[in-house]
Parts: sequence; C-alpha cells; structure tokens
Amino acid sequence: MKTEALIQDLAHRGTPVSPIPAPRTQFLRWMLLSVGLVALGVFVLGSRPDLISAFRRPVFVWQALLLGALTASSAGSALVLSIPGRHGPWTTRIPTLTLLAWFILISMTLLLNGGLSAGVGIRCVRNIVALGFLPCLTLFWMARRAAPMAYALVGLLSALSASALACLGTRFVCQNEGMVHILVWHCLPVVGLGLAGAALGRTCLDFKPRSRGDGVTGIRD
Repeated sequence: MKTEALIQDLAHRGTPVSPIPAPRTQFLRWMLLSVGLVALGVFVLGSRPDLISAFRRPVFVWQALLLGALTASSAGSALVLSIPGRHGPWTTRIPTLTLLAWFILISMTLLLNGGLSAGVGIRCVRNIVALGFLPCLTLFWMARRAAPMAYALVGLLSALSASALACLGTRFVCQNEGMVHILVWHCLPVVGLGLAGAALGRTCLDFKPRSRGDGVTGIRD
C-alpha cells in the first residue's frame, strides 16, 4: 500500500479522542470526591464525642496534618507517575518523608508518655478499609487511564493515599489516644494496605493498548 493510501486509510478509520485531564485537575477532582466520601462515612459511623477537645491536643493535630499531607502527596505522585515519562525526585521523596515523620511522631510520643497497651482495634482496621475502598478504587481507575508503566509504585502510592485519608477519618471516630494502639491498629494497616496496593498494581494497572474507538489517547498539559 502506498504511503498516501495508508494515511488516508488511517484517517478514515480514526475516531474522536478525549484527552485525559492534567494530573492537577484529576488530583483536585479526586480530593473533593474522596474527602466527601470519607466525611460521609465518618458521619454514618459517628464521630467521637470528644472531637472538639481532641483538636486542642497538639499530637492529635500534628497527626491529622501529617495524614492529610500523606494523602495529598501520595495521590499527586501517583497521578503524575501514571503518565509515562513524567517523574521527578519529589514524587517519591515527599510521601516517604511524610510517612517517616508520622512514624517519628508516634515513636517520640510513645517514648515520652509510655504505655504499652495496644487494646483491641479490629474495628479501626475495618473502618480504614471501608472508608478507603472507594477512594482507592477511584484513584486506581484514574491512574490506569493514563497508562502507567511503574505499576507497583503507582499502586502503592494510590493505596497509601486512600488508606491515609481513611485513617484520618478513623481518627475522628476512634477515641483511643494510646500511641501503641495508633501504631498497631492505625499506622501499620496503612502501610500494609499500601504494600497490598503495590501487589495489586502489578495486575490492575498493567496497561494494554486500547482498541480504536476507546476514545482516550491523549493527556492534557
């Protein structure tokens, strides 16, 4: 087939495309949706009666801020890394440093205040999984549309972001302020879900070339 004929044939078979929104646009959409879903979940579960007084405690406030930062940085990094060729040192460093800062805060508070009882926190784990399920599913879907190549890393960051947001919501429900309890039943589940997301990303985010007519072939800047 001649070149001109090939071009005409490809043009004839081409279909309209719908570019994927820029990462910052998708990030804002995900944050609005996910925060709304978690807030609704906290309302259904019932917030802790001492929530207002909890905000007067610096440790609680710092935990909330770090969980919020971990949510935002991990989600933003996942959406950026899901686009082939787009990456930077901050995409993994900021979530890593934020998670490390959360561990340090818990450890320092534990050393200063003592207390070695973790209590029973199965309900906290259940809440983290339940509150984070839809945000994680949505972020996986957004990332997969952009054809990620770093399957495990994008999966890890997606699950880590959703579980951190769910953990933040769970802190508004759980009244146990013991650092061992928070470490065992809040922090470790977030890390565990992140690792599970990495394993899941290897299968769910494996990009296959889409057939013509799928309607998504580009990414807006």
